[in-house]
Amino acid sequence: PAHGGAAEDVMKMVQEIGTPENAAAYVKEKRGKREPVTGFGHRVYRAEDPRARHMREGVRKLGEEMGAPEWYEILQSVVGAMKPYVRHGLNVNVDFYSGVIYQLHGIPMDLYVPIFAIGRMPGWIIQCV
Repeated sequence: PAHGGAAEDVMKMVQEIGTPENAAAYVKEKRGKREPVTGFGHRVYRAEDPRARHMREGVRKLGEEMGAPEWYEILQSVVGAMKPYVRHGLNVNVDFYSGVIYQLHGIPMDLYVPIFAIGRMPGWIIQCV
């Protein structure tokens, strides 16, 4: 999808990174190739996406409760590795935490985009009316 697949991409990134210790090397490789790091940057929010700010603590708590704190730790290691790029407007966005929330609740990745779309349906419907 052109839009809406970022939560899935972030979850795949977390799985690829595997441990918090691997995050810096992952980011260095991506940025060295001038490739984006999924879950960073937003057209509207040049600073940290306020929705992401509110989700961060919830993901930490949920990860601990569900027995998977390492996913939060990987995410935070990626955030740390991305700090040099904040001055370029590459801040955490809402998608950065969404995939882990879905995964912790047992939602399969192939449903992430439909969930994204459901949240936009009222706006789409009103444009058609």
